[in-house]
Amino acid sequence: MVKILFTCPKLSTSGNFTSAMRIRAHLQAFGHHVDVCSIADSLLLSPSSIHSYSIIFTIHAYKSTGLLKVISEDTKLVLLFGGTDLNENMNYDEQRDSMKQVVDRCSQCVAFSQPLKELACSAWPDIADKVSTIHQGIRTCPSESFGFRDYLRTTYSYTAQSKILLLVAGIRPVKDPLFLLEEFANSELANTMSFVVIGPLADEDYRDKFFAGIQKLRQQNVIYAGEMSMEDVHTAIQQSDCLVNSSTSEGI
Repeated sequence: MVKILFTCPKLSTSGNFTSAMRIRAHLQAFGHHVDVCSIADSLLLSPSSIHSYSIIFTIHAYKSTGLLKVISEDTKLVLLFGGTDLNENMNYDEQRDSMKQVVDRCSQCVAFSQPLKELACSAWPDIADKVSTIHQGIRTCPSESFGFRDYLRTTYSYTAQSKILLLVAGIRPVKDPLFLLEEFANSELANTMSFVVIGPLADEDYRDKFFAGIQKLRQQNVIYAGEMSMEDVHTAIQQSDCLVNSSTSEGI
């Protein structure tokens, strides 16, 4: 059995946390002991606690730079690249330099897709031998007791006759949900559909702008449903009529 610490930028309903918990389950199935915590919380662990782990897995190179100050030379570090790492943080010299320190310290790096691996290797050709592509295997687990439309009808001004257009995303500038909401409100879709957004408030500066936009567009069948458990999100996806995604760093 190997004792492993798995860190990610944020716990609760973030996509990184969902990935961490899924990978943790696979590692535990092979008999390993895996603890999961946020990167911020890992920096508060006592030296004896953090040195008790043989391997540390961490998601997001740029946000993992603090780990370099607390882990010992004997601890193996495995980095899982986040999409924001390679599509957003890479564009800023200071952030890219910080990421390089983490990449150099790692024993192995993992990209969830071949294009992400190619981005990493084009930035740092010397790491090609230690970057692996491991595609994520997604298993859905929708809640059997949660009815998405019933929830929207009892909690928000949703009418059962309208179809549901759903965006699941963290509320932050790189996702720019306000762009989608405003485009929706100005289109004919607003006459026959409700646009529902599910996701955590991931950026304090963007939050106020987002809520102001939601308030302005409330009459155009726009609903922000806040954060939900992974099981309820899977049910919401299953019971929606159309899904949409956005990312300024990926051109969509």
